[in-house]
Amino acid sequence: MSEVLKDFSANIDLKETLVFEPIKVVEGDNGNVLVLNIVKDGDPVDLTDCLVQIVFAHSGRTVWQDSSSPSGGITISGDDNNIVTVRLHSDSYAPNGITVCQVKVYSGPTQTTLVSSSRFSFKAELSLLNAETVESIEQYSILTTLIESVNSV
Repeated sequence: MSEVLKDFSANIDLKETLVFEPIKVVEGDNGNVLVLNIVKDGDPVDLTDCLVQIVFAHSGRTVWQDSSSPSGGITISGDDNNIVTVRLHSDSYAPNGITVCQVKVYSGPTQTTLVSSSRFSFKAELSLLNAETVESIEQYSILTTLIESVNSV
């Protein structure tokens, strides 16, 4: 069986802020993927042997995902080794609101040279399916009518 993912692509320049199409995710979804093309002055940045972190700030808290962690959800790929793919953890974004993000690249022999991207953001909205959502069944209208009749007696 195939896996359905929702991919969002963006160019992230390490020196300037780029405008890209707004990203919207839904609360609780775990199939959201950011595909970030990391560039500097428009040229691909080779991320070979680099540590990449994506920092997410929302709802009064800040979290990150890390390329060095097996569960970090980040992979580096592409012909120029500059594509950062981030499988968003559900706690990496606000359940209902704006999440501000920043890419951090650690490079050099000991991965201690740090450069950070400009901030970018995306919006999350509440899911319509939640703890208060009722499953629709054919008999629902009959049941509510019967309950109203009993209550009126």
